[in-house]
Formats: sequence, structure tokens, C-alpha cells
Amino acid sequence: MQQDFVNLRFGMFIHYSIQTYLNVEHAPPRQDLKIFNPTNLNCDQWAEAAISSKMTYGVLTTKHHDGFSLWNSSVTEYDIANSSYMGDVVKEFVEAFRSRNLKVGLYYSIRDKQHKIKKGNVTPDKVALIKTQLKELLTNYGPIDMIVFDGWGNSWHKSPTFEEISYSEIYWHIKNIQPDCLVITHQQDPAVSDIIHFEQNAGQNISGENSLPAQSGPCIQSRWFWDLEHPNEELKSVEFIVNECLKPFNDIYCNLLLNCAPNRQGLMDENVLERLSEIGEAWDPPQTIEEIPKQWKNWPVPQK
Repeated sequence: MQQDFVNLRFGMFIHYSIQTYLNVEHAPPRQDLKIFNPTNLNCDQWAEAAISSKMTYGVLTTKHHDGFSLWNSSVTEYDIANSSYMGDVVKEFVEAFRSRNLKVGLYYSIRDKQHKIKKGNVTPDKVALIKTQLKELLTNYGPIDMIVFDGWGNSWHKSPTFEEISYSEIYWHIKNIQPDCLVITHQQDPAVSDIIHFEQNAGQNISGENSLPAQSGPCIQSRWFWDLEHPNEELKSVEFIVNECLKPFNDIYCNLLLNCAPNRQGLMDENVLERLSEIGEAWDPPQTIEEIPKQWKNWPVPQK
């Protein structure tokens, strides 16, 4: 699975949630969910934009640190069913990408301000909520290629530790539902992630000597979630994306996961569409890895 993942080379990170309508990166809890109201949500457009840049997978923020779920969850009312949008963004994303043979990943934040899940405040009920939501994501939308966790074991956002919320317990919960789903945390420790992950916008820069299957990426815009200034701002350049990220990352077994934030209509801005197309014209994917490097063997798997 790690070999297949690294051969994907280039993916689209999609930060889209209640923050999009607040012009903030981190939303406080207890928002009026009616502000979430995409008037022209088009995940097909996202997928076509990914293809134009030669991306091969996408990762959607199903639930960020604020706790708002982009699907109708049975364990909370702080979800899309109580917004102004009468749909299921997770379903639309998965179907649009999968129909074009793009792999699908779902981002999920363990840290949850709405449900008060944070370091020092973990209870069995909160763990049960997390496991129920993960089961929903892994049973309602067909095969999921990867779950990307955030707000777990980090030094920021008051994230619960891997001891407070057992990595082993969550890992095997996922594998028992979908054995082929990769478990990726925002960590560089193989003991707590199937793929090591570098949050480039948070200053976690990958070493040129990396030899492990990895993922890293910046934002094509100036920040994770859409901002009113984004349609008119200068985006990351083709030169930066291709020659400073894609090519050197791919040379050291690392995928580029480039964040592209949809706007309040639920669409990628025109400047993003244009830049992604330019990237696709300037970049050719490298040859596939045919054999697993020896340093990948005996990857640590947590005990049940």
C-alpha cells in the first residue's frame, strides 16, 4: 500500500468547511450552521481541476478542529444536516473523484472544539463519538484510500495524545472496517502513521535525505481555508510548485499534497484553475517505483 501511495506523486488537499464562510482559519465552536450555504457546489469541477494538474488523488476536510461535520452524522447535530445546504459534501466529493479514477482520502481532526475533545479532557464517550464517526466515513462512501488525521499527538491546538486516545485502538478500528485504508497522522514517526506527514505550512520541512514513504505540502493560496482576498492574490508559482516541491519531493519518496481551497459558492476560483492547468503543462510524473525499498520493510504496526 505504501508503494502504491508514493506512486500517486501529487494530490489535492481541500480545506472546505464552516471557516470558508467566516474568513478565518480556526472557527470557534457553536456557530450558526446556516451560514454554510454553497450556492453552486461542484465537486466535479474540483476533480477536473485536479486532473488538469496531473494530480491522482484528493483529500477532503470532513471535520476540522471546530467540529463541524460535512456529512450527516448520527452522533451530533453539529453537521451539514443542520446547515443551509441540503446535501452531503463527503458523498459528492468521493463520487466526483472516484468516477475519474482519482483516489480518495478523508481528513479528520481528533481535536474537536464543539465536542470538547482536547488534551486532558478525553472520556470513553468522546472516544466512542470518534469511532462512530470514523465508522460512518468508512462504511457509507465505499473504499476510502486513506484517512488523514490532524489534532492528535500534535504540540498545537491542545491535541489529545496518542495515549489519551489510543493510536492502536483507532488504527485497528479502521483496519477492521477497511484493511486497505492507510492511516496517516500529522507525524514523522513511523510508529504512529502508515505514511510520515509533514505540515509544510506549519514549518515542518522534509529533509532532502528522507528515505521513507512521505507526504508534504503547502497551500496554493495564502492559507488553508478560502479568504475574500484569494481570487485576486498572487498564488504559489509554477516554478515553486514544480521545481521546489514536486520534483525534489518525488525524488525522496514524498508526495506533494497541494491545498486548494474552494470559495463560498463551492467552486475553485478561476486563478486556481488556471494555475493548476499551468502546473500540469510544466510537470511530467516520474517513473513508478517498481520495488519497495528495503528501508520500508518491517514498518511498525501497533499491537492489537
